[in-house]
Amino acid sequence: MVSAVILLVVEKSRINEVAEQLVELASITEVYSVAGQYDLVAVARVADNEAIATAVTNQMLKIEGITRTETLIATARGLPPRVAARGLRWESAVIVALAARLARRLRHGDPLASRVKLGKNDFAAAFLTGILARQQ
Repeated sequence: MVSAVILLVVEKSRINEVAEQLVELASITEVYSVAGQYDLVAVARVADNEAIATAVTNQMLKIEGITRTETLIATARGLPPRVAARGLRWESAVIVALAARLARRLRHGDPLASRVKLGKNDFAAAFLTGILARQQ
């Protein structure tokens, strides 16, 4: 199973319409409206990397209103133990832990509705997770 985060720039007048069409695609498991340079974020879970390419090029880009996409394939979880330099291993473990905590929070609701923010406790927990990951 491969997970991907797809960042979308959408025509402003069609954001809701595009989000509704994205949710109907079999490969898309979650869609979020976000603030910033992107308008929507879609999460895809498929069998392999080819299926992600198919979902984006053959399905998503056919939806009217999508002007640009950027696809991020989630492969970072296994990275920290493979990093040779101790400092970079710690840093990568902290980044992966922060991303996981943020992803869990985003799954609980639209970030615009609840203004998801990571607090000091989140950073401390991610730091500790990174320290513990280096010992494995």
